Amino acid sequence: MTVSADPSIARQFLVEVSPYDTAAEDVVEIDLGSRDIVFPSNDPDAPNREYDGRLLSPFTIKRAMFREGLIGGRSLPSYGGVRVVNDQQYVGDGTLAAWRGYGWDGRRIRILMGPVDGTYAEHDVLLDGIVQAAPSFGLNEIVIPIADIQERLGKQIETATYAGTGAFEGGADLKGRVKPFAAGQVRGAEPVLVNPALLWYDLTPTTGIHSVQQVTDGAVALTASLSNPPPSGSYYLDAANGRIRLGSRPQFILRVDFRSAFGSNATTAADIIEELLTARLGFDLAELDTASFTALNTANSATVGCFYKDTTEGLTAIDWLIGSVGGYYTANRAGQLVVGRLEAPTATSETDPQIALVIDDTDLERASFVLSPADKPPYRIEIGYRRNHTVLSSDQIAAAATDADEAFALNEYRIEAVERAATLTKHLLSKPLRRDTGLDTQADAAAEAARVRDLISVPREVVECKLQTQPMLLELGDEVWVRSELYDVDAAFRVIGDDQNAREGRVSLVLWR
Repeated sequence: MTVSADPSIARQFLVEVSPYDTAAEDVVEIDLGSRDIVFPSNDPDAPNREYDGRLLSPFTIKRAMFREGLIGGRSLPSYGGVRVVNDQQYVGDGTLAAWRGYGWDGRRIRILMGPVDGTYAEHDVLLDGIVQAAPSFGLNEIVIPIADIQERLGKQIETATYAGTGAFEGGADLKGRVKPFAAGQVRGAEPVLVNPALLWYDLTPTTGIHSVQQVTDGAVALTASLSNPPPSGSYYLDAANGRIRLGSRPQFILRVDFRSAFGSNATTAADIIEELLTARLGFDLAELDTASFTALNTANSATVGCFYKDTTEGLTAIDWLIGSVGGYYTANRAGQLVVGRLEAPTATSETDPQIALVIDDTDLERASFVLSPADKPPYRIEIGYRRNHTVLSSDQIAAAATDADEAFALNEYRIEAVERAATLTKHLLSKPLRRDTGLDTQADAAAEAARVRDLISVPREVVECKLQTQPMLLELGDEVWVRSELYDVDAAFRVIGDDQNAREGRVSLVLWR
């Protein structure tokens, strides 16, 4: 950022929001400022652009790497609001009525900060996000609710539905039902019978299939065939259309192990998520911090997968995939989606290049610093892997099934576990931590279990503190150095949450090490 972290520097704020005007059938540009601002005619980026000085508060926003204060689990989208003066002028000139008629949700909003009387280019983008819903209109103020682009993850990852017209569109019983979707490596998936007369079954018709490892009936493997139709007791693969055809009716429940062709046969969490965002959820590649996706692939390139037969939001799929590799996702100031994995701080000195900010006693608000041990560390880490998507009961398994295939069919997950005895010795109330994942191999599950044990089965600390600084100076995942004689702390921490108030220049941080 070009603006100093020193909160005493005079600064001004700009808000640019673009709601939809139904009457004009187009977006309208609304420019607001912390004071009346008109950029000069010779400003190369915003000549004569005017900002109405009605901002009561440029924004408040709360961000967290994980939901519910947990270290791990679902990420928390950023939420907040922009407060605008409402007065009789807005009522008299029709502005209030116009605002109430606009379409706001999902529209872009940008918040910038720069020096008073600075050029437009000297204003940093603090937030490039979206409007979450229509503003609320009070007697003296209007509040525009804002969120980051994670809000857009609520779209469905599969919108194709069966027409119910027969053939590959199914009969009346399938009409309106969403078609199944798969990505990565999937095991034990029960396909959808789309054409009973010809015994065609859908697995992932809109993505295609890269390969099939096994098709079983009652946990007994069928034979692959290159003939269409296949002989009795066999199956034929139509890879391009993501379906199989049987040569005879199954006697039990049909289950398939296969690899989807989604995302050019993507199998890593980062690659599948990137493809979901760009191909299914409407994100442009420029809206992703692609370097962070590359870094996550480097950190964990394990094979994962997902399979859904019902309506599924992007949020659900991405939470599953990112959680499988112990990752998180958030949005940066530029409005890009960022993925990452929580790692212990690596800095050994406040002068190390990865330190984004040094915090000392003079920066902290009085009595705002609270250092607590992280929640009771788990002594045992259990990672569920190689998921069987269709669990069978013993009476659904054919007598000819092998012991290995029967054991697999009866259980949803295999478990890889590691323990740290010293943790249980010290923490008598310590409990095991179970995390089910989309990881496919035992080796990858063992590596993740060991990593999580070393990350959270050891003593960790969480700091909550308040300081006066420029807003949005830090990103989630940044490293900061805390040097405090009052609290006997001199160490690196990782930023896992914050609460920003731009008007007051106040930031509440949640730090972890």
